[in-house]
Amino acid sequence: MYICIYIKHNTMIKKKLLVAAVFICSLNELAGAQETTVIKGNVNGDLQGYKKVYLYGKGHATDSTEIVDGHFQFTIPYEKSFIPLLYDEYSFKKLGGIRIFPILVDRPGTVEIKDINIKEGVSSGKITGIKSAEDFQDFSTQQNTLMNDVNIELQKKHGSIPAFPADGKITPEFDAYMKEQQTLINKKLPALMESFIKSHPDSYATIFILSGTGVGSFDTADLKRLFDMLPKNMQQSDEGKEITNYLEGIKKSETGKPVADFTLNNAQGKPVNFKDLKGKYILIDFWASWCGPCKQSFPHMKEIYSKFKGDKFEIYSISIDKNKPDWIKELKAQQLPWIQGIDDKSIAHKYFGVTAVPTTFLISPDGKIIMKEIGFSQNGDMEKKLVELLASK
Repeated sequence: MYICIYIKHNTMIKKKLLVAAVFICSLNELAGAQETTVIKGNVNGDLQGYKKVYLYGKGHATDSTEIVDGHFQFTIPYEKSFIPLLYDEYSFKKLGGIRIFPILVDRPGTVEIKDINIKEGVSSGKITGIKSAEDFQDFSTQQNTLMNDVNIELQKKHGSIPAFPADGKITPEFDAYMKEQQTLINKKLPALMESFIKSHPDSYATIFILSGTGVGSFDTADLKRLFDMLPKNMQQSDEGKEITNYLEGIKKSETGKPVADFTLNNAQGKPVNFKDLKGKYILIDFWASWCGPCKQSFPHMKEIYSKFKGDKFEIYSISIDKNKPDWIKELKAQQLPWIQGIDDKSIAHKYFGVTAVPTTFLISPDGKIIMKEIGFSQNGDMEKKLVELLASK
């Protein structure tokens, strides 16, 4: 593109150079039409028979290939930006753990992972080829350093770092440590993000990381300040619009704020207008077919519904599924007896600032937000509030 523009405005270029440059431009345009992404790498070290490398990513089923003469390669159809995840058989079977290596891909092309030390897994390699992938690895390296610093800080404070429970059951001590660790990380990350924005202002990795890391983790003032540092084209990208919607949703979903009217379709394709539900206490439940905790909450939610349903109370479950058939299939499996809708208008972000599911909101009969709860647990704050409001009604 730069060459084409340059030729257009330089009338002093000789005819031969013009023809050659146009030819180069044509090759660039052909390359831009490529519909696949190639991920390849070279591996050093004794594989000891563990030759496979595995790939998994959103929209791409698990795949595998073998390392042959120190090299491997995947060719993936490219449709839109995504993060394929790589891991290797050596780490999984020889070292007893999976070392996931995420790679950000925002265009067709070739990502090369150089100088992989098999004893340290595929993530030990250096990415080249697609700029956003290089930048994403750069940030990931800095983030890992930050996390190590946090662990050192906590180790000095507590004397040791609690190990993950062998039986998989989270102890109160381990849970408290993880929360303290995450609080410290969230406190330090905005400064790292600011530095990264300044050094990579035009990289797709920057807006991708900010939308994924900042939303739901950063203080909204920090998120807005960092977002405002980005160039306009980044702010107007799909990820930028997600951040804008989220910031708007946070403002709109404060306790006491009225819920603006919105309309979504139910499983039969018929519209459900929120304004038609006013006059009752409404429990809005954001969920998804792929969300295990959401589905675990349904049996008890059915008990609550059976106890309080009527002219004073209703539940409105809103799925954030992107794939409608998955939603329909799960509805049939769950047999939920209350109102359903699918969020194909980003209502969860725009109106409620939802960043995790399940998330529930209790709405008053006059349409104002009473409270919000991430999750819906038995005898949790939301249920206690419902009992307080409805038990004597």
